[in-house]
Amino acid sequence: MLDKQGDHAASSRKYGLASESFEEVANAMENESERRELVSIAYLCHAWEKMTSAEAEFSPQLYFEAAELFDKASESGVDEKAKILAFGHSSFCKALEAGARFVRTQDEHYYSAAKRHVETATNFYVRAGFRDASEYAKATNRLFDAYSYMYQAQLERDL
Repeated sequence: MLDKQGDHAASSRKYGLASESFEEVANAMENESERRELVSIAYLCHAWEKMTSAEAEFSPQLYFEAAELFDKASESGVDEKAKILAFGHSSFCKALEAGARFVRTQDEHYYSAAKRHVETATNFYVRAGFRDASEYAKATNRLFDAYSYMYQAQLERDL
């Protein structure tokens, strides 16, 4: 809720607390399957913590760290649909990382990377059955296009 309200810093702190709680419970679990599932959830919470921090700070590095944590969540997860969703989130964070670098540098290499990662994220979201997430990824793709068109327009001599 905090993230949807635009309070990314508070949202990040809450995700961090949740991650710590899941890690504590996971460490106390004796059943390996249950422990693995809780570890995966802890990774997800930690990834969302990084992602919301990245949104608050517009930090490419934090998006990169979030992507790595989503990958770890997918690797440690037991549910196939959750694994696919985590791969989608990882790809989306990679797109946001590249997009943030593109906005900062106007380097077309980052634009291309952002587009590729958004496409990958969209495919994973569709495969996992998360239509809203795939639509959000498509909208983000259009935002990257808009940034590119704006930068190209600034360079145009014949307005």
